Formats: sequence, C-alpha cells, structure tokens
Amino acid sequence: MRIKVDELHVGKKKDPQGYYVALVHKDTLGKLIEVVESSNISVEPCGEFIILRSRSWNTMQRLINYARSRGIKVLEKRE
Repeated sequence: MRIKVDELHVGKKKDPQGYYVALVHKDTLGKLIEVVESSNISVEPCGEFIILRSRSWNTMQRLINYARSRGIKVLEKRE
C-alpha cells in the first residue's frame, strides 16, 4: 500500500485488539497533532508511516473531520 503525504487511510472495521486503525505519512502527522494529542489516540511510528489507533469510532470520526478541514485527503476502507 502506498500512502502519500497529505493522505489519511482509515478502516471502519476494528483490528483483532478492538481498535480502529488509521495510517498517515510521518510528514502529515504534524497537521493532525492537535487533535491526536487532545484525544485518546495512540501513536505508533512504523518507518515512514504512523499508525493511529483508537477504541472509539467517534474519536476517529473527529480525526477524519479535522484532517479534511486541514486539506488532507481521507480514504476510508469500509471492510
């Protein structure tokens, strides 16, 4: 999977640990840091990508809306 700068990839389905997961390029995290720090979102660096995890879909929806307001393209996977 290729994740470009200024893209947020979000999955609607929970992972096996019960988290909703989003992927973002490390250079894009700075644009989202305000909402990430103020929410219960864990941040896991993985090379040039950042994995964002939350147990709450409402929290992820807040991240999605904030990303869109900052001009970041949001790609949602429904499965």
